[in-house]
Amino acid sequence: ENKIIVLSHTGSHSSLNNLTPILKKYEESIFIIGHSGLCPQVSEAIHVAKECPNSYLEMSGNPYTYKFIEAIKDPDIGVERILFGTDIPSLHPRVEIQRFFVEITRSSYNLVFYPF
Repeated sequence: ENKIIVLSHTGSHSSLNNLTPILKKYEESIFIIGHSGLCPQVSEAIHVAKECPNSYLEMSGNPYTYKFIEAIKDPDIGVERILFGTDIPSLHPRVEIQRFFVEITRSSYNLVFYPF
C-alpha cells in the first residue's frame, strides 16, 4: 500500500532525529537520505540507516568520504544501501567519484557507481 520511494534533501536545516519513527512506521517505503545530512548530520544519517533497513544513504556533496567507507563495511548498512548522484553532486561527478575509488573494492565501486 505504501510502497513508494521518497528522496529528501537533508543538511543543516533538517532534523534527522524525526526520521526513525516515520521510517519504522512505513517499512514498505524506501527513503533516500539526500546528501546524508551533509557535514553537520552525517553521523545521524548513518545512525538512521543502521536502525532502518528501508533507508539509503545518498553521498553526493558530502565531504566525509571516510564515513561512507565505514558504512559500506558496516554489516548493518553495506554497499547496497549507498547511493550516488540522486541529489545533485556539488562538485564535478568525476571528482566526487574518485574520492571513493581508492578506498573500496572494485565490486563495491561498481555497485555504488554504475560502471562506465
